[in-house]
Amino acid sequence: MNNLTKKEKWKKIQELVSFFGAEIEKEKIILVQKKNDVSSIESIDRLKESIESMLEVTLQITIKKDKNRWEIKVKDFNK
Repeated sequence: MNNLTKKEKWKKIQELVSFFGAEIEKEKIILVQKKNDVSSIESIDRLKESIESMLEVTLQITIKKDKNRWEIKVKDFNK
């Protein structure tokens, strides 16, 4: 999928994360953290690795503990 444009990759990422109940805020993907447990963190890590591998992008994930959510941003569309 490396021949996709930045806009097409962003659209694919939005489609993929929508299955996990994600919300889109400008150029950020927001996932609400159900609990601060290992399985939730491992699930997010697997999601990140899968998207990065499939779409050849680099993602940055930030945990916002005060808001109980993860914020995902695309750092590089041309990995």
